[in-house]
Amino acid sequence: GGMLSATLLGVVLVPIFFVWVLSALRRKPHAQQIADDQQLSEK
Repeated sequence: GGMLSATLLGVVLVPIFFVWVLSALRRKPHAQQIADDQQLSEK
């Protein structure tokens, strides 16, 4: 029972975690770029 539930959790959570990490890595440089654009427009 434990092995089956662990397998199901792994199959469901691993792709979600993978997508979350990818979106978090993409969001950081994008947010930095927005901040740089705002600084450039202020000058």
